Amino acid sequence: MKTKLTLSIDRDILQRTKEQGINISAYVESMLRYASQANHPGSNPGIRIRRRNDSRAIKESEILEYVSFREISGISKQWIKEQEGYIRNFLKSIDYKVNKESTIKYLLYLKENYNINSVHKMVLQIKKFLLFLKIDWANELHAPKEVYDTPKLVTKEDIERSLLYFEGNLQAKAIIHLGVTTGLRASELYALTKEQVLNSLVDRTLIIRSAKSKRLRTVFYTPRTREILQEYIEKNTKKCLFSQNLTGKLFRHAPIQVRDLRRYFSRTWDLNNGNWSIKERILGHSLQSVDMKHYSFIQNSELKIIYDRIFE
Repeated sequence: MKTKLTLSIDRDILQRTKEQGINISAYVESMLRYASQANHPGSNPGIRIRRRNDSRAIKESEILEYVSFREISGISKQWIKEQEGYIRNFLKSIDYKVNKESTIKYLLYLKENYNINSVHKMVLQIKKFLLFLKIDWANELHAPKEVYDTPKLVTKEDIERSLLYFEGNLQAKAIIHLGVTTGLRASELYALTKEQVLNSLVDRTLIIRSAKSKRLRTVFYTPRTREILQEYIEKNTKKCLFSQNLTGKLFRHAPIQVRDLRRYFSRTWDLNNGNWSIKERILGHSLQSVDMKHYSFIQNSELKIIYDRIFE
């Protein structure tokens, strides 16, 4: 079996061969013969021969540098944390020494033990990290295509069953009502502060920064949700209203999850014949229509009137 080699020649060697009129191809061929005969690929200081499957040791500083670059790109802290987890699990499994053979073996392990959509995410992030390290064979890695299942249906009965499940728990009651009436993402609900909600109580209007686009957007909630929030805030002494870790544990065995609340908002809007473009704006989708972005701009006061008609 033939072994593929990666050849690296110092720039000064290239310059000297050019000045002296030496044929670079002939030079490389002679050096390869020399390395083969001497059985010592690195014997010449100007030429370095590396086998394709040679391992490269990964430093902690390289991981931290990559994570820093991801942070600069503006993605959410939670997603950055997940990406770092994928990379560290990969590196730990191969003892922080990367080569093509061990990488493929690890990716096959993922394919056998995780669902296809999870594998898609993990392979993409591992590939991005390897490309960041300028590992040439990383371009040969391809993530499996995602499988799009039928979206989960969240009905009014599901919400009622969940409220019954959490009977007596004011925190769960507050996040459920707030989620189904604002359409906020789970990460946006977790990020809400007591001050934000207190300032919104007068006009039932929250101004939040989108978890994905980082743009400010306005959302609304119902008078009933305001009553529940007021009661919860009066009894809650912490600055953070909905801790992600505690809320996650709270909903672990619940009929629905926090991320499902946004689905219910979207479904309720549609069933009440709400305008699709306006729903996209309230939900904070980045792919809004050109008309909505540049021509048919609707003020927040007008949005609130439309919202109240849908959720009256």
